[in-house]
Amino acid sequence: MMRLLAVAALASGALATPSAVDPLSAVTGLVPGGGSGSSAGSSPMGKFNPLDVVLHPVEGVMTNGERMRRGLPPKKPHFRRADRTQRARPRPSSTPGQPSNPGGGCAPRNGVIHVTAPGRGNNRPKLDGYLARTGNEFGEYSYTAARDNALTVSINNCTGSPFDIVSSNGYQAYPFLGGIAGFANDGPNLRQGSFNYVYIGGVTQTAQGATPKNADNSFTAATGIQESVESAIWSFRDGTNDLRAQWINEDGSSPADRIVYVPSANVFVVAGDLAAFEQSFGPAEEATFRFES
Repeated sequence: MMRLLAVAALASGALATPSAVDPLSAVTGLVPGGGSGSSAGSSPMGKFNPLDVVLHPVEGVMTNGERMRRGLPPKKPHFRRADRTQRARPRPSSTPGQPSNPGGGCAPRNGVIHVTAPGRGNNRPKLDGYLARTGNEFGEYSYTAARDNALTVSINNCTGSPFDIVSSNGYQAYPFLGGIAGFANDGPNLRQGSFNYVYIGGVTQTAQGATPKNADNSFTAATGIQESVESAIWSFRDGTNDLRAQWINEDGSSPADRIVYVPSANVFVVAGDLAAFEQSFGPAEEATFRFES
């Protein structure tokens, strides 16, 4: 019902006033074909994110400093038991994309996601930073230039690809880094010739190779709008630590997806057709996600 009301409001041109808690007017004002306030173009919904909803904060994992500023007690310290065998620290694997374990076998790796983009001008900036541990008010992960503010993640690809990426300091209730079908989509499918997109946010775990599933996620928690998700969308590009995001369509097909940075929103999406996405929502930049331990 909420989606139908949003469509009706946009079709009639009666755009709702952005929420007072929304500091990013460029995000909520993002319309097809360019800047805030321009008329709707090829996208039937007209907006990258919904306008006429009451936004709810999505709880992240807070540091002790953040807890104290909110009047909360600090977290109890966690003491790791000493290893009586005094085993040496494991060295990073010499083979990109493969977890290492000094005792043999396979083990998860912890690290951050380094983000780069070449920058093509015309509001398409050069990036050399990280996927941030915080997101915007719509529950979508952002970009940060500072490693100290990066999302820390764990990758376990011991059972092959695609695999899950689990965050330890992101959205507390939705620790899996995954895809959330875009609000303005005409369906949960990506393909050539379509502006459809998938937010990168916090999601509930789904199975390897699963098609879009209605499940709890950070966008739905923030907006109250149900969207389908997938968590196991990640794999390594051959011989590298570069991450690839592969959304699975409802019919089981695997489109040629790209990870895309949306400068006006400072968030990332997965898109099946970058040119079609830009035509509908303005400048965007293909980005590279690289796992760094």
